[in-house]
Amino acid sequence: MKPAPPTPKNRERQHDLAVARRRNWPVTEILHEYHTYVPKLVAFVATLQEHPVAEQPFPVAGLGSYPAHSLANAMVFDYYCHMRHDLLGPDGPLYYLLPSPDHETVYSAVTWMMLGLPQMQGNALDETVQAPITFRFTGAGHSEWTVHRDGPGAGLTVEDTGGGDVVVTSDADAFIAWGTQRRRWRTDCTIDGDESLAVPLLDALNIV
Repeated sequence: MKPAPPTPKNRERQHDLAVARRRNWPVTEILHEYHTYVPKLVAFVATLQEHPVAEQPFPVAGLGSYPAHSLANAMVFDYYCHMRHDLLGPDGPLYYLLPSPDHETVYSAVTWMMLGLPQMQGNALDETVQAPITFRFTGAGHSEWTVHRDGPGAGLTVEDTGGGDVVVTSDADAFIAWGTQRRRWRTDCTIDGDESLAVPLLDALNIV
């Protein structure tokens, strides 16, 4: 028997392999797997919400290391992003009228994205940040986050606060779309301050 091929380091390519294995499955088998394993995943994530486990580092292959409790945020992000921005109209192929986004859901998804911003692209974003940049999100999920570096050669740090030299303002739900490069950031963002300090980060940002 041939050994299994190595798992790609890129997280998206890992997902591609999982999809390929199921490509010819009937819909009923897909649904059976979903309804079998999602409750188990939810139960597992629930065990990570209490201290001291909640703050322990949890490695996510291809994406970095996160406090264990934030895997709940990752689940919210995955469901929300794919449902709202991939599957359902107006951006996706399916039409189904959903209620307006609620604050807790969007905020949870945004939190995962901001935790991932310094890690998911390795050090590719480090040099794009030459001064503290604040993201000011409005609407459901409203919050402020500031990205900065502690000095030359240092990696990025994200804090849930304002005060950056440059402020990028966007609707929070729109950030889930443009922060994952599902659409261009210029459609949804305004920049207060020196635009040249924010553009390199905004152009390169691609959270998965």
